[in-house]
Amino acid sequence: MSARKAGGKQSAPSYARRNTQWWLSLLEEAHKLEWPPTIKGQKWRVFLTFSSTVRNHDSQKVLRTSPVFPADKGFRPPDLTRGVHYICFFCFDPAFPVLGRLIRRAPKRLREGLLYSTGLASIILLTRESRDFRIVEDVVESKARSKEMWRVENGRIVSFTCGCLPSPPLTNVPEVFPYESLPLVPRTTVDEFVANIGLLLPKIQLHIPSEVSTFVQLIELVNELVAEMVYVLNPKGRIPGTLAEYSSEQLGGSPSLRNRILHQNTDRVVQINAAMSYISTQALSGAVPILDRRSLIRRYSLLGVGTATLALTRIAHRIDQAFAKGALEDVLNDRGSDAAPLPGLDMLPDYDASQWREFSSDSWSAEVRPRPRYPKLPYFSGRLGFREAEYTVTAALQAIAAGAGPGWSLLTLTHEMLHGHVRNLLAMLFQGDPNRRPDHKWQEFYDRFAGHCRGNPSTRERLLDSLRTIVLFYCCRTMTHGSLTREIPAKHSQSDDEFELGFPLLTNDNLWLAYEMEYRNISEIFVHVLDLHYFYFSSVSNYIPLVWRSWSQVPQVWGDLRQYMLRSLLVVASKTDGSPYERFAVLGQG
Repeated sequence: MSARKAGGKQSAPSYARRNTQWWLSLLEEAHKLEWPPTIKGQKWRVFLTFSSTVRNHDSQKVLRTSPVFPADKGFRPPDLTRGVHYICFFCFDPAFPVLGRLIRRAPKRLREGLLYSTGLASIILLTRESRDFRIVEDVVESKARSKEMWRVENGRIVSFTCGCLPSPPLTNVPEVFPYESLPLVPRTTVDEFVANIGLLLPKIQLHIPSEVSTFVQLIELVNELVAEMVYVLNPKGRIPGTLAEYSSEQLGGSPSLRNRILHQNTDRVVQINAAMSYISTQALSGAVPILDRRSLIRRYSLLGVGTATLALTRIAHRIDQAFAKGALEDVLNDRGSDAAPLPGLDMLPDYDASQWREFSSDSWSAEVRPRPRYPKLPYFSGRLGFREAEYTVTAALQAIAAGAGPGWSLLTLTHEMLHGHVRNLLAMLFQGDPNRRPDHKWQEFYDRFAGHCRGNPSTRERLLDSLRTIVLFYCCRTMTHGSLTREIPAKHSQSDDEFELGFPLLTNDNLWLAYEMEYRNISEIFVHVLDLHYFYFSSVSNYIPLVWRSWSQVPQVWGDLRQYMLRSLLVVASKTDGSPYERFAVLGQG
């Protein structure tokens, strides 16, 4: 007897139930174009459907849809195509504590129609009573920042009402530095920024007021870039503090230097403009009035991903606030030039790191002065995935749908945020005296390092000098030992159990080239080690499985397994004492 006959009607497989969800969809007239859209002209039809994929109910209509999720196990889907229903949208901030209060306190008939979404309008109520639109705020004892209600008759929207809490006027917003003297391309680039800010900032103030300070900081940052560009075009008067490493004579006498600064700063503003376009659509699409805006992420085209973007933003800002509070760059800059050097570096390539543990910066924690937070623009990207740049940090678009799983976890963001932190640390380490020319500073760094290699280190060494020595020593070692991305064939000696590994002291220019080529690898090593210790409480047993779950989703990892295996070994080795041979011998035995 078959299983079907023996057990009667069979339930759907568990994987089908797990992969099927509710969709709130809107169909509008595709052939009738009007702006602003009207209820009468667009003839909007609303559907609530249960499907594993996006479904278009009519290929001749424009579809806007978003996944929605029942908030209570007693959810009862209404038939929106019959009778009168009201669809109520609420934007609370923060949203999910409010949702929790609704589930605990709301009467059963409200819970049966309660949904949530990843959009800015994150709480949705389906009801037959218009008075429920007001009851929700009474139940949770909180005012929604904005809200909207659609009256739906036999599946069509016949009217809607919406409103937002009044927002205070924008104050203390700096003007953009005068840029009329710039050439056409940088001038139009700054024009774009001015237009972006003028459009975006009032909307941020209305819907996400907590983020206004980020955009004010962004204006101040762009002003620094613009002031530099204006000055290098006409190097007269007081030089901007951000160009203090150059003299007016240097800038005035070097057209190539001026052009490099002009082009680099223009590129930076281009990056900011591009990120602001993403922020505008991802953070604000789906904001009240919902019918006026479409999200460019098609799977979320009705309600957008505003709440998900806000969560991403707050994770990134919280991490950056921790970096700013610790101000490690400033601590090392202030104290590292006076502190004693690390021992054991006098006779490179032989070194002894056994006492380095005693030179922790924790001893200066009581003297830390928090620095200003760097403004970062977080958004989701299907092309970039998880990535960090000077002004942006992105998360994989897949994380919106699969962020609760280890493969696309937002915890990956800690790694990306650390890239900016490490970049600041390396910049501080190699900046030297800001009033000296870069080539003179590099010559001094090289001479100090060469002294260690020749057994004649300077008697004026300090902690910062030691840290630079370690980085430059690594760069020389890559010539014989290889690195994350450089493979070096091993040369066997007469005994098959031994390898010949030399140590070349590179010339001044070649060492700089080696540092440039290895910069990304140096950054990755620091980032992985700090990620383990900052965010995973130094627990290798947690870190390694989780990071490999994330890597397993990325195709390029499978194309270069060697590099990622080395990254893992280096992280584990950072938890092991002893010489390099002893540390990696322990790994081999494990």
